[in-house]
Amino acid sequence: SVEIIVCGMSCQKGCADGIDKKLKTVPGILKSKTKIETGICKVTFDDQKISIANILDIIVEKGYTAKLKV
Repeated sequence: SVEIIVCGMSCQKGCADGIDKKLKTVPGILKSKTKIETGICKVTFDDQKISIANILDIIVEKGYTAKLKV
């Protein structure tokens, strides 16, 4: 699991839930929960099927900035 800082979201329903909906369709993503209040997307994934870089790219393609929380 990783926590990703997502910037550029303005609402829970369209933005945060939209990220989760997209990520859940990707092979290797087991779970995704994004919260507008914290700006954090928690993703559980199979690192044999998808990389963290790929996950970040998917969020960026949705129109947001994303970086790994360290």
